[in-house]
Amino acid sequence: MKKPSLTFVLLFFLWLNHLFAFTQKENNNWCFGSNAGLDFNNGTQVPFQSAFFLSGALEGVSGISDASGNLLFYTNGITVYNKNHVQMPNGINLLGHFSTSEGALVVPQPGSPNLYFIFSLDQYNGINGLHYSVVDMNAAGGLGDVTVANVPLSAGTIYSEKMIGIRHSNGIDVWVIVHTSSSNDFHSYLITSAGINPVPLLSTVGQVLGFDDAVGTMRCSFDGTRIAASYWGPLSGFELFDFDKSTGILSNPLFLTDPLYYYAYSVCFSPNGQYLYLGCCNTFKIYQFDLSIAIPPGVLVASPPNLYVGDMQLGPDSIVYVSLHTHNYLSAFMNPDSGGAACNWQQNAVSLFGGTTCALGLPNYIYPEGNALPTALFNAQNHICPGTCTDFSNLSMNSLSYLWIFPGANPAASTDVNPSTICYNTPGNYDVTLIATNAIGSDTLLLQNYITVYPAPAPQGIQQSGDTLFAIQGGTSYQWYFNGSIINGATDYFYVAPQSGNYNVVVADNNGCEVEAVINDVLAHTQSAVESWQIAIYPNPVVETLSVIGYSLSGTAAEILIYNVLGEKIVLDVNPTMNREQMTVDCRPLPSGTYYIQIMQQDKMFRAKFLKQ
Repeated sequence: MKKPSLTFVLLFFLWLNHLFAFTQKENNNWCFGSNAGLDFNNGTQVPFQSAFFLSGALEGVSGISDASGNLLFYTNGITVYNKNHVQMPNGINLLGHFSTSEGALVVPQPGSPNLYFIFSLDQYNGINGLHYSVVDMNAAGGLGDVTVANVPLSAGTIYSEKMIGIRHSNGIDVWVIVHTSSSNDFHSYLITSAGINPVPLLSTVGQVLGFDDAVGTMRCSFDGTRIAASYWGPLSGFELFDFDKSTGILSNPLFLTDPLYYYAYSVCFSPNGQYLYLGCCNTFKIYQFDLSIAIPPGVLVASPPNLYVGDMQLGPDSIVYVSLHTHNYLSAFMNPDSGGAACNWQQNAVSLFGGTTCALGLPNYIYPEGNALPTALFNAQNHICPGTCTDFSNLSMNSLSYLWIFPGANPAASTDVNPSTICYNTPGNYDVTLIATNAIGSDTLLLQNYITVYPAPAPQGIQQSGDTLFAIQGGTSYQWYFNGSIINGATDYFYVAPQSGNYNVVVADNNGCEVEAVINDVLAHTQSAVESWQIAIYPNPVVETLSVIGYSLSGTAAEILIYNVLGEKIVLDVNPTMNREQMTVDCRPLPSGTYYIQIMQQDKMFRAKFLKQ
């Protein structure tokens, strides 16, 4: 079954079909339908009533507005209506089809503000293929007219129902990409100020489409660098491609399929490109895929009961809208950049005017909106230690080139898309400026005091007393090294050196900033005594209990510490006698091996090596 059954489609002719369309130009500000629509101007969704009927349009539509977001015209690939919802004088009988997933696409001709191309695509088993027509907005008193109609492109080629427009990397020209039927060929047509190049660039890549796989849609990420294509039929899933906006070439396919994804009809990227949504029409399911994972699993995020899942499209308000067939609401993912249930599925997001209902189609428009002013945006790890570096992530939209300014840093400026290794040596607060530019203009973002460079940590040093090495206390963490190798578990401010060599310690302060101290040529000993302090341990080797006796253990309590040969501190039970001149250490928990005992009392310290059997 292709989409709804034939009986369902015939019945649908008797209804007023809702055709949802964001129009293009500087703002995608309009969404319209057979009897109702939404105006997104000023960031709101305002219902309005219109007086047109496109009762033959089940699926793909497109439209365009001026730079201020005022509607110019719209089409379903067959009939063209002006801003007053009146058919243009010659806007009839274009060679699209009422049931083509992406049957229409409006593209402004670069350098000609009054001329627009309408690409019309036939159904996947139709013979008309791909055609274009020309609308001149200077005609008919400024309401527009179709002055050229139905010019064939690649005559005789049978295309699938997938068609998308992507702005060229120069921000001016446009690629129109279509997928041929029963093959794995993509055709990329370039539109410039000279018009349409009728010879497409060919990308032979990915899955070979079966007959019903030609049904479905294509979408690209907001920056135009990735394309997703859904496959309705036996392929059961979708495919991801990289897209080169300079050459028009698709590459690096990633095919994700599962019987659960049968009837895969629509795809849509989240605004930040991390998530992709897949709508499975006849099974009433929508899945989300986290594209930061190499082979992302599908997560079921919506299951509208008994409602065919139609197209999905990213709106000007960063919401992903969904058309559910015969539903009198427009559905939506309100937070599409969030994973799982946090994407916030709303089945009744926007009520359609006058009880009209959705068909399957949503609008087709150019990605990204290259004729819009750029928006500069970035982030970075912005609290760092002196002498360290940070990397910047560019989140700008509609931009082609960038100028970064980093006062106080090395380097102090960059034209990279994502500058890395920007280093700051001196503590303080520093501004960052990003100027994002495209062919239309530029946008400047200045974040004052964005970078905080913490004060330098206090100097560190190491002192040696016998076998014990002492760092300066007061750090939040310590890590000791021997001859350049980390000593696992040596994370205290002191360390008992079991062998001679070079030692260093890395100490972090409250801000996480690190400072290092080094001591070379340490000579390790097995036993030491301070002044006349006489200490003895027995038995050695020990099996169960180690006794510690000495003339000066009474008075202030002595601290007894046990270390293994790696310098790791081990907690054991220590039991003093009544007069504190003898103590016992329970060594039964120790595995067999060599250990060190350290006894400290005020300014006195004793160390000895013992063997546990």
